[in-house]
Amino acid sequence: MRIIGVIAMLSLLGAACGGGGAAPGPGTDGGAFDTPFALDTVVGPVDLSEDRVGEVLRDLPQEIPEDRTAELPFEGIADLPDAGADTVEPPPVLTVEALVDALEGADLPALDAEMALYDGPLCDAVRCVVVAWLVDASVAALRGEFNDWGETPMTAVPGTGWWWVTVPAADVPACRQYKLFVDGEWLRDPSSRWVGFSDVAVNSALCPQGVSRLACVEGVYSAELGNSRDLYVYVPAPAFPAAGVAPAGPFPVLYMQDGWNIFDNPMAPYGSWLVDETADALIAAGEVAPLIIVGITTDDRMDEYLYGDLEVDIGGELVEIQGVLPSYAEFLVNGVLPLIEGAFPVD
Repeated sequence: MRIIGVIAMLSLLGAACGGGGAAPGPGTDGGAFDTPFALDTVVGPVDLSEDRVGEVLRDLPQEIPEDRTAELPFEGIADLPDAGADTVEPPPVLTVEALVDALEGADLPALDAEMALYDGPLCDAVRCVVVAWLVDASVAALRGEFNDWGETPMTAVPGTGWWWVTVPAADVPACRQYKLFVDGEWLRDPSSRWVGFSDVAVNSALCPQGVSRLACVEGVYSAELGNSRDLYVYVPAPAFPAAGVAPAGPFPVLYMQDGWNIFDNPMAPYGSWLVDETADALIAAGEVAPLIIVGITTDDRMDEYLYGDLEVDIGGELVEIQGVLPSYAEFLVNGVLPLIEGAFPVD
């Protein structure tokens, strides 16, 4: 796995992928400190402007070092196999048409095969299909930005726990937020990894091909620290090409701390830094290579981001900080990096 940076952004944060049971209006996500404090007195002032974020991304290495080229599968077209040689079969591709056919026909073997490839709503130029595992549900509906948070009924696949629905494709290339409404309760889609932030909740996201998106990895446990946290992962647009085009990747990966704040998140205390929007713009302009960005959240940033023990003035009260940065670093190496390497197309 090629790591091009580990950056600690400095802001208070909290939270969880959570909001699973919260309505897009009345739900909340918490975990942030209630009292702001002058962190620059501890670690020095930090420029978190959008321009500075862009500078940081531009300064990241854009090329694989020469001593790493041996790790590539081949260096050029001369290394491609001969036409008569055994070749690796391309991976299976999930399509809206095949998935809908399996759902409509209740073709369980085909549905099992299709859902093994499914990680969230799938769109083509005409429609999007949403499939969710709701084994105990009696009634389910889709509510989202595409129907003004109204109600689009879902259909159960007989003999299974799968429910599904199609909605028209978006008129613009952008993700749209939604939640499921199951037996009178709001629920984030349990069968999708893709999310979006509203001003009150983390919702599921329905994204067309050709745009970047955010994944939520919930409840990542740290044996070193004895706690759990969520990760938010930016995956660039080239990973989701139009139908018939092979996805790009693998991608280098950038790890950033304070993961609740780095992406476009209206709930982030003291603002968010729009790293996802900045990355989109720089990648589209060819100023940086496509990359995956991992935001690592924390509920105990002062202890986890500092090495030694010290006292900090927070709102006029001296608070004792017990730095556990070595243990946090071990968690990144032993827990976060292997998880990301196994779940996302990183090199």
